[in-house]
Amino acid sequence: MYKFRFILTICFLLGSKLIYSQDWNKIFIYERDAEYQMADNQFNKAAETFKKALRLIPESASFKFKIGYCFLNSDDKKSEAISYFEEASQKISKSYDANSFKEMNAPTETLYLLAEALRIERRYDEAIEAYKKYKEYLKPGDKLIDIVDQNIACCSNANNFITDSLSVKAVNLGNLINNELPNTNAVISGDGSTLAYSNVTKTGNDIFVANKVNGKWAAPKKITTQLGDKYFVTCFLSYDGKDLYLYLDDPKNLDLYVTTIEKNKWIKPLKFEKPINSKSNETHACLTKDGNTIYFISDRKGGLGGFDIYKSVVNEKGVWGEPVNLGTEINTKFNEATPFLSPDEKYLFFSSEGHEGMGGFDIFYVNLEGTPKVVNLGYPVNNSDNNLFYFPIKGWKEGLLSFYTKDGFGKRDIYHLDISRYTNLNGKILADANSSPYQVSILDIDKNDTIARPEPNNNNFTYKVGVGSYKVFVKNSKYLPFTQDISIPEDYTNKDFNFDAKLQPIPVVAPKLVAEVLPKKDSVIIEKPKTEILADNTKKETKTTIEKPREVKKDKPIIKIENTNTSNSSVKISTYAVQIMALKTDVGADYFKNVQNIEITQSPEGFYRYSVGSTESMEEAMTTLKKIKELGYEKAFVRIDKKDAMFTIQLMSHKAPVDLSTFKNISGVTESKGSDGIFRYYVGNFSSPKDAKSTLISIVESGYKDAFIKKVEVK
Repeated sequence: MYKFRFILTICFLLGSKLIYSQDWNKIFIYERDAEYQMADNQFNKAAETFKKALRLIPESASFKFKIGYCFLNSDDKKSEAISYFEEASQKISKSYDANSFKEMNAPTETLYLLAEALRIERRYDEAIEAYKKYKEYLKPGDKLIDIVDQNIACCSNANNFITDSLSVKAVNLGNLINNELPNTNAVISGDGSTLAYSNVTKTGNDIFVANKVNGKWAAPKKITTQLGDKYFVTCFLSYDGKDLYLYLDDPKNLDLYVTTIEKNKWIKPLKFEKPINSKSNETHACLTKDGNTIYFISDRKGGLGGFDIYKSVVNEKGVWGEPVNLGTEINTKFNEATPFLSPDEKYLFFSSEGHEGMGGFDIFYVNLEGTPKVVNLGYPVNNSDNNLFYFPIKGWKEGLLSFYTKDGFGKRDIYHLDISRYTNLNGKILADANSSPYQVSILDIDKNDTIARPEPNNNNFTYKVGVGSYKVFVKNSKYLPFTQDISIPEDYTNKDFNFDAKLQPIPVVAPKLVAEVLPKKDSVIIEKPKTEILADNTKKETKTTIEKPREVKKDKPIIKIENTNTSNSSVKISTYAVQIMALKTDVGADYFKNVQNIEITQSPEGFYRYSVGSTESMEEAMTTLKKIKELGYEKAFVRIDKKDAMFTIQLMSHKAPVDLSTFKNISGVTESKGSDGIFRYYVGNFSSPKDAKSTLISIVESGYKDAFIKKVEVK
């Protein structure tokens, strides 16, 4: 509904005439099939069908244009449109005949669509050039000139938004809600009990409603047949979730409707009367908590541009009053769409093509109670594609949004977004500038993951972080290691967090070696625990690495094992590490200049042990020992540590986090993010594979066909 005039006439561009040969008969069939597929929003299939026609007449720029158009309108293959538009743009004709079946050239609109595709792919300079070339074909005074100029400005501004980006955690609502189709237009009732959303199908739309049970979304119910039409689209839910607002996607006229649930069934939707609906198009609505004020979208006469946002209030007679255009502070000469109120009704969120953005529709918000300054929600919630239907749960900080990712379940999935502004961690190293280089690392404490190693410049370093807890490490061979814990709370409003890293010199006196009293052979030394969970069951269960220097901590388990079989039948395994020396005073890993990846642990007697190369192979340990002795550490030896090997069951792995409510039939599921960035989901702890086998069988039978047993090491 928001396409420009040349897209609105695409059916003419795809027209056909007389056929004279067998090949033309095939081409006619391919083109007809592709047009039907496009009408059903099956743009990928339509592109493949057009490709069959192109193979019969490979010189046709017209078919290349049509293939590019299909890919540009797909959810997952937009980038593939570029090459087809580029080839088609070599044969542009001002006299393009949309009604000629044998037209071999491409229309001038090819350049505009090429620019759109380049902009979406963030190739902004190339996009600007394509927009300018298209503009040369427009006559003075053409309304499309404003649209082209707006998009050129967006391309020029885009990098500024990317530089000043947001911190966004996007959590997929899971495959209980999302399926393989485009999942869109998700709304939640004000009391948080009901979720409604749409599926785009081959033959229209399906509407789903899910209720929250014990804090989790239950399986959604398809209510399409109850509504009586396949072309309704979700807009809004009333505060109590009993009224569902929709618009009917009718090509002749788009109108607003409302349906109510009665006796667990949704009644046939009722059409809004005037003055809400009109002879023009109305495409979206949201209401206040009391239901007495409505904000909606319409392209009726008297507006400021295409589609504008209007407001209507119930009058003293109990009917909707005359709608009022929200004015030039909010509406533009371009299109606005999908308005929503924040829960406190203080802010209005909406999408617009007209305000300063990154191109296409961007999401904005405005304070309705103060100065009506429109604010771009920011990147990456907004990008250079069309960004529509942001449903605010906690204003700009939390909401629902539907978009495509390679890791999703469908063409578009519904995600729950947690948004925060980035904060610049600005550190100043208070030490001799001539003692560089300094090694700086930043650890995300919650994830136990090193997220950055910023390079100091003149003893200053900076890095952007979101809300969370962090530990900053600064190291240098002449100074004792420096650490500082930093917490950025949700209500932190400053753009910068400044701190000093004051380093203390290492004492000049060489450290005195003190003989360590070795434990008896039958004793078990409690060391800092490690956990090794592998990416899949086709890889080795252990990994021989020399770990990077890390802070010394008191000995305590990293993994909390619940409901563990504590019988004495658990498997014992041995690990081997090369211990270089043990000192009463910690000198830090940098003391060993010719040995990298030193691991520091503290023995029960208080000695700081410096080791490398923890492995389950004595042969590998002996090889490492030989190399260490060659470096001059003659007293190094292989230390043997005993560990219990526990076992767990991996249910699945995924590139994006999955809502734990997905595992509705299994309790106690935990999530773990590996160093490879993969999220894995586990359940149970067992002393042996035999103990885990019966549980695994039950899990596989419940539908988790790829579940398997993995080993977890605990000291």
